[in-house]
Amino acid sequence: MSGNEQLKLAVRLHLIGEARVADDFHVVDAFLQSDDCMNLIRVFDDKLRKQLASFRHSRPAAAPTVRPMTLDELSPGIAPKPPATAAATAAAAPTATVAPSTTAAPPQPAMAAAPAPASPAMATATAPVPAPALPPAAMAATSASAASANVDSPSPATTSTTTSAAMTANTPAQPPAPSPAATPAAVPVDVSAPAATPAATAAPAPAPVQAAPAQAPPPPAAEPPVLTFRLRNARAGEAYAHSLEVLPAGAPPIRYTRITVPTTLDLHADLAGGAISGTPALPGDYDIELAYRLDGPPGGAERRASVKLLVNADPRSMWQNLPSKRDDVYWKPDEDSGFIDAGALKLVAASKRGRSHAHVGSFRDDDFSLAHLPQSGWHVAVVADGAGSAKFSRRGAQLICAEALQHLQRTLDGAEGQAIDQAAQAYGALLAQAPDEAAKELARQTLHGKLFVTVGHAAYYAVKAIVQEVAAQGDPQTSYKDYSSTALIAACKRYPFGTLHVAYWVGDGAVGVYSKRDGVTLLGEVDSGEYSGQTRFLDPGEVSQEALLRRTRFALTDTDSALVLMSDGVSDPKFETDARLARAAVWDELWQELEQTGALAADAAAPQQKLLDWLDFWSAGNHDDRTIALIY
Repeated sequence: MSGNEQLKLAVRLHLIGEARVADDFHVVDAFLQSDDCMNLIRVFDDKLRKQLASFRHSRPAAAPTVRPMTLDELSPGIAPKPPATAAATAAAAPTATVAPSTTAAPPQPAMAAAPAPASPAMATATAPVPAPALPPAAMAATSASAASANVDSPSPATTSTTTSAAMTANTPAQPPAPSPAATPAAVPVDVSAPAATPAATAAPAPAPVQAAPAQAPPPPAAEPPVLTFRLRNARAGEAYAHSLEVLPAGAPPIRYTRITVPTTLDLHADLAGGAISGTPALPGDYDIELAYRLDGPPGGAERRASVKLLVNADPRSMWQNLPSKRDDVYWKPDEDSGFIDAGALKLVAASKRGRSHAHVGSFRDDDFSLAHLPQSGWHVAVVADGAGSAKFSRRGAQLICAEALQHLQRTLDGAEGQAIDQAAQAYGALLAQAPDEAAKELARQTLHGKLFVTVGHAAYYAVKAIVQEVAAQGDPQTSYKDYSSTALIAACKRYPFGTLHVAYWVGDGAVGVYSKRDGVTLLGEVDSGEYSGQTRFLDPGEVSQEALLRRTRFALTDTDSALVLMSDGVSDPKFETDARLARAAVWDELWQELEQTGALAADAAAPQQKLLDWLDFWSAGNHDDRTIALIY
């Protein structure tokens, strides 16, 4: 029997189980022979095979082998019994006899299927327990299957009813009249079998009880996701405070039961929030062990995890501080500082070799000089920054600071200084009266001319000293550019009407007059090149009369002000851009830093050392030489 034939038989057995009258059998049979039914069977068969293939691929590899289910197991109480042969039917059918004086078990009719259930009259008879009864329609189908070995149903017109009755000892055997309430379809009997004795009318068979479908087990509870943890990197020597980050996002809440931090890490953990805090001392990769439960009772089994914390090295600790070569012809100390207490004003300066130079053991290219001229009352400060690309720039900066200071000492203590005093007094008087703008401008130009021939000429003499140094080398491979350096040359003097500040500025860095009340007045402009780090240097082209007049500037301020000079090693990290260099707020921040060092206090001890220590501040990417000078 083909698969589709088997399916058709199973469908027929299922449908006739619901039949109540003979006409229902015809409808079921007609439907089974229709194209609609065959299409449904083909579709059902195709889906079954696909589901079986899917189940076969998805089942575990080690699953036990399942025994194929029989048709009886698929439809308990409905599936037909195996058909009996005609010979077996004849042998099994007993002769219907009645005992005259004793009660006898009723004879079993010869049938091709299971016997029908006995009537209530047979309840007192001693007889074998009959098999579970089938509905009349099922009996008809079973008989037909045994007789014809196919699934075709018999015609109701050819069916007959076989019954048996229980007879008492004093009653002759007579076939009782059929009950009009029960008219089941007749079951065909093999003609070769002995004639069956009519039996008592059977009660209607109860409807088949179909087995309840097996209830699918509930799906297993979803396992919580696998959690991972993450911590932000730390830096050695810096305070650290961050909480463990749980991944993936939206993970269920957890409760930490243990967080084990390596003792060498100098950090501690907070179980309540998973926070790690402290100040790690040593760089490296550290493993932190965790134990946790899912939040809420009972929390499930304790779970364990590990998270890595990377502690980066303090970049400051990665810089070497190698000494420069003392046997070099232009060697000078790697750092320097100075302080002069001139009474009404103080002068302090400090210069420190940059980390980029110290790391390779090269020289400090910056330089400075300070002086107080008691005879004339002038205060002088010079700062120079040698070009890093020039092999003797440290010597060029040194020559500029020394020669400019010497020139200013000679001129300011002499006739030039007296001429400046007269011009400054005239200009100050006109500013106080403010009668005529033209007169004030004339007085300003006169004072500017006097300052130009002193401070401006100091730059000229510095250039002259470098030219002489190059000539003294006697090496044709050495040129003026090998001594390239910026130059910030400044001086100030207090008068009854205010403080006069003057400066010559070429290159980068800054020169400014700062007052907490009035902000800042720059005494020049930054010479920035086309690219970052480019600038101009003091050379013969910058000491022409036109250049000296343009670069020499002055300002007359109140007495509560300070003159500040700095190389780009200080101005770049503190101001960052040329535009910020003119902002009073940024100067306020710088001045607050300087005050916090204690170097500017009236009774400060060794203010130059405090200022030198301050120059060691950290600024990422800014590791050039640093020099600063103040007259305050």
